Amino acid sequence: MGLQLTQRAFSQACEAFHEADATQVELQLACDQLSKAHVACAEAEAAEPQDGSASSACNMVDVCQLEVCRLELAKTEAMHELVLARVVHAQESASHSVKALAEVGHALVKSFRKGKGLKVAANKVSCAQEEAFAAFDQLGVSWEMTRKLQEAWLSASMLCRAPLMKVTVAESAHAVAVLKLSALETVTKEAIAAESLLRAKREAREADMSAVERKRVEAEALEAEWRWQRDELRARLGAAHLETLKSRAAALEATERRSALQAWCSRTENLHLQLEASKCSAVHALRAETYNTKQVEEAYALRKRPRHD
Repeated sequence: MGLQLTQRAFSQACEAFHEADATQVELQLACDQLSKAHVACAEAEAAEPQDGSASSACNMVDVCQLEVCRLELAKTEAMHELVLARVVHAQESASHSVKALAEVGHALVKSFRKGKGLKVAANKVSCAQEEAFAAFDQLGVSWEMTRKLQEAWLSASMLCRAPLMKVTVAESAHAVAVLKLSALETVTKEAIAAESLLRAKREAREADMSAVERKRVEAEALEAEWRWQRDELRARLGAAHLETLKSRAAALEATERRSALQAWCSRTENLHLQLEASKCSAVHALRAETYNTKQVEEAYALRKRPRHD
């Protein structure tokens, strides 16, 4: 029985170790993805315009790219936290499994006894027990050392992430600065060439101002005429609206009268049906009554009978 319990605990410990190894691999992949996401976000932030302007198409693309990188970074960080939680859970499960295996193993080792009929020295049984105790204890020590090494690797990975980000940001900033410098030089040349063109355009625009002023006066006169027409149409619209309201009131009154007439017709038809039903019931009652051949004589006798005061 003790051997079966030990085998079961050993199988559970093996499964816990496999789960811990798998989660550690997932954590390494998640750390790599997180580092890539940080680098991409840092590059996008370095490429973002510093003055906050996003008028040009390139700036709009940079801003959109930065938002996408930030969203991806948030998703990657959330995934990293989930994987880290799974790693911690797997490590705790492995620690519990190792502890349970050690307890069951110690109980099994304590149950070692010298077999009957076997010529074995008593000290050999004690030595075997001590070796087994040491093996089970060494398993727990080895696992704790492995866990500490995994935690140290994670800490080192987290510490190396910041310098890598700084280097990447510096390289991206340098590349962006070089691009901006060349772009500014090009813009300066274009500004010098455009200055003379704008001067000529200004003179042309000043000549156009007088024509625009004349058109403005004509537009104001046309606006006054349209306002007069608008006021006249508004007055006509008021009269037409009043006629529409009267027509609606007359239609509503006609609808109410028609409803009242329909109700009166319904009541008359019901009274007629009730009268027909009464006639039919009376006829049926007369037909069902038994005819008395002496009813005339009986009525006459009752009529002739003297009355007593």
